[in-house]
Amino acid sequence: MIEFRFFKIKICLHFSFFAIIAVLMLFDEYKYILWGLYACMLHECGHLIAMSMVNAKVNRIAFYGAGIKIVPEKSRILSLGQEIFILSGGCLINFISFIIFWIIGKNDDMFQFFAVLNLVTGIFNIIPLKNFDGGKILDLIIEHCFSPSKTYALKTAVKIICVAIILTLSVILFKNNAGNITFFITIVYFIVSTILM
Repeated sequence: MIEFRFFKIKICLHFSFFAIIAVLMLFDEYKYILWGLYACMLHECGHLIAMSMVNAKVNRIAFYGAGIKIVPEKSRILSLGQEIFILSGGCLINFISFIIFWIIGKNDDMFQFFAVLNLVTGIFNIIPLKNFDGGKILDLIIEHCFSPSKTYALKTAVKIICVAIILTLSVILFKNNAGNITFFITIVYFIVSTILM
């Protein structure tokens, strides 16, 4: 793992981050990997912008195989609304980017591709599974609104429903020869990690 400080923020680059990029480059064209990284960076910038708007400070940013994780400082307690705002900031930036690049890139295939990539990144991250922003938002709401005895049952029910829907959609895409090997590897990873958590 490579670690360094950028101003007061600790940056961590895990081996798995570079390994995943290397593996993806074996299956996809190089330019698509770069556009995907740009969409992910925009997503994380959305979280950082939201954090700055509620005066939450960043302690660490970690780049690892499953994505990028921003760890805030615990110097102040945030309200439920502020936490949800920070978690939804990434998807919001992706949706705004989709609209902007779709409008300005009507005659440019790469702009349109990047627009759709931002839309997919936003939708993907709003899925209510534990590894995604949507899952973290749902966990916060469930924990805030229900008693501890009901939270585990509700989280388990949501997890089962989401995994069933994702599996069904993946089978449909696979049967129709839609998607690529990277997409299916990602789906398998997230389903396995969700089941094991």
